[in-house]
Amino acid sequence: MKRKFIITATVILIVGILICGGVLFCIGFDFSRLSTVEKPVYKEQTFSAADIQSISVAVKSDDVEIALSEDDDIHVVYYITNNIDYQAENRDGKLSVTRVRNASKRAWYAILPDVNFYRYQSGVRVELPAAFNGDMEVEVSSGDVNGADIALRNLTVRAKSGKISFENISARTTASFVAASGDIRVEKMRCESFISTVTAGRTKLSGIECKAAELKSSSGDLEIAYMDADEVLINTASGQVKANLAGAKEDYTVAAQSKSGDCNLPEYWGAGERKLTITAASGDISVDFAQ
Repeated sequence: MKRKFIITATVILIVGILICGGVLFCIGFDFSRLSTVEKPVYKEQTFSAADIQSISVAVKSDDVEIALSEDDDIHVVYYITNNIDYQAENRDGKLSVTRVRNASKRAWYAILPDVNFYRYQSGVRVELPAAFNGDMEVEVSSGDVNGADIALRNLTVRAKSGKISFENISARTTASFVAASGDIRVEKMRCESFISTVTAGRTKLSGIECKAAELKSSSGDLEIAYMDADEVLINTASGQVKANLAGAKEDYTVAAQSKSGDCNLPEYWGAGERKLTITAASGDISVDFAQ
């Protein structure tokens, strides 16, 4: 009985392999032909930067990339699939980018999981010219947000479940990053006010220049490779704090406390013009100064 079962299973396996091989041969080993979705269509929309004062991007579970434009216009780039599309329109100076569902293109079997072998860049890419000096707000639910080499007036990024990563950017007034469940990484940034809030995730900052910085973390380590700020406020519930700050220790008025953990700073110290306030409910605090 056992032998018959093994022979039957082997025959079924061999037949299955032959059938799969035959199908792949017939389609020229082009796996994209096995996709249950239509081939994604590349689309790019262009807007004059002179007509835009603010930009809002809300695309739910998709990734968002913000980059420098090669010309003086704003470009919104994305791919359209058989059930996912995007809408970008200028509403009285506010450029709104949202994700919409192509309900008219959905067949009865669309309730089944998609099989997609096409290679394409998912999500939305927004390219900003160097001269653009407006506001930008990005909100995603379960996608990553990345940006580099851009300058804005105000920047606000919120991600419920996804990573936030920015490099070499500036905001004339405020830069705010909020991650409910995900990491925040920012390198080389200039702004007036810098705000970072993480519920569950790691915060990693480097080369931050601002007048005031407010950093909060409910669960996760907070690492600052270098920060130059007149006022620094750090509040963590659970996680280690490791920071390197500009200037000398004597430049600061310090208030530091860790209820459950070690701290290399006095609880109250100094009378410098810069202010440093650190509170940690559970975790070590380690701060050193550049001078």
